Amino acid sequence: MFTHIRIVLLLLLLVLSIGASAHTLFIKPDTFAVEPQAMMSINLVNGTFIKSESRLRKPMARSVDIVGPGGTEHDLANDDWVSDGKVSVLSAQFSEPGNYVIGVSTRPRKVSLDPETFNRYLRYEGLFDQKEEREGLEETGVGVVERYTKFAKAIVQVGDVQTSNFAMEIGHDVEILPLTNPYALQVGDDFQARVLRDGMPIEGIRVYATHEGYYQQDEEGIFDEAVKTRSNKEGVIEFEITHPGKWYVRFIDLQRESDSEYWYTNLLVAVGAAEKRIVYESKWATLTFEIR
Repeated sequence: MFTHIRIVLLLLLLVLSIGASAHTLFIKPDTFAVEPQAMMSINLVNGTFIKSESRLRKPMARSVDIVGPGGTEHDLANDDWVSDGKVSVLSAQFSEPGNYVIGVSTRPRKVSLDPETFNRYLRYEGLFDQKEEREGLEETGVGVVERYTKFAKAIVQVGDVQTSNFAMEIGHDVEILPLTNPYALQVGDDFQARVLRDGMPIEGIRVYATHEGYYQQDEEGIFDEAVKTRSNKEGVIEFEITHPGKWYVRFIDLQRESDSEYWYTNLLVAVGAAEKRIVYESKWATLTFEIR
């Protein structure tokens, strides 16, 4: 059972440079493994895996959840938040040995992006399918309104006992569900996970993963990532664990929703009272863990 949890919240999250959506949300503890009754400092990083760019204000958070070995869920969204510059920390004490799943989700937000910014954002985040779609529709010169929500998960280890709840869904709109317990893996083993949208497998979506210490950029300043793959028809991805330490897996489910934001927008565009903007919705998912 999840008998004893003390939570102290100091949240560090973000708002972005390539339009407010372009920062990724990660749950990144100082260490992913502690002994029972020890305190764990869980950093919430909104930006890159290396650096948080800005803090998420409390009203922007939808939920913070912890699922313990007994399957007990705890919604901590309404706990007090304490900001410390650009870093946010969730400090938790776990009494029962086993694996714990920690989840954070944000409230939906909306951002308007000019064509050049949105085109670069697609390249920056590895959204090449959407980039090709946009080019095929001859919309690269059209601005965008994007509605975005972020969903972050982490799996942590308390003591030496491994428990089956590492693979438990926590109900995020988009989610990365590990099929192998990362704390049972070593360098050279394969990691498997299933990517979900509304609890159902997503086929063919691009998924990226990187370990801490991997850092490469191209001449445009766009980050490279160690693993680039696609989910199969069952929504499963698989890659080799090449290094020990902290890892993340991520994907963005970005969908073109409509040609205009409101029913009357095209009328305004026709008379020159507004600029045409395509409507997109994105849902961001990350999973973090540590290979020991």
